Amino acid sequence: MDTAGNLYGTTAYGGPFSSSVGQGGIVFEVTPPTTRGGNWTESTLWNFGNGTDGSTPNAGVIMDTRGKRYGTTINGGANRAGVEFKIANSGTPTP
Repeated sequence: MDTAGNLYGTTAYGGPFSSSVGQGGIVFEVTPPTTRGGNWTESTLWNFGNGTDGSTPNAGVIMDTRGKRYGTTINGGANRAGVEFKIANSGTPTP
C-alpha cells in the first residue's frame, strides 16, 4: 500500500498477451473510494508479454523506503528468464 492508500498487485495470467503457454500477466492498482462506502477502482498499469518486457509476474509488488515499487516476472525478457521491473511515479512499470 502506498501513502495514498492505493494497493498494488500482479496476476500471472491475463491481459491481451496471455496464452496457454504462460505468457502475459498484468500489474494492477486498486484505488480507494473518495467517499465512505464507495467503490474501489481497479486500473491495469502494465500488460506483460509483448516482446522483451517479461511475462508471468508470479509474486507481488514490494515497496522501498522511498515509495518506489518493484516486482519480477518468471518468464520473458531478453533471455526468456524473466525481468525485474520498477513502477515509476507515473504508475507505468519499467522493465
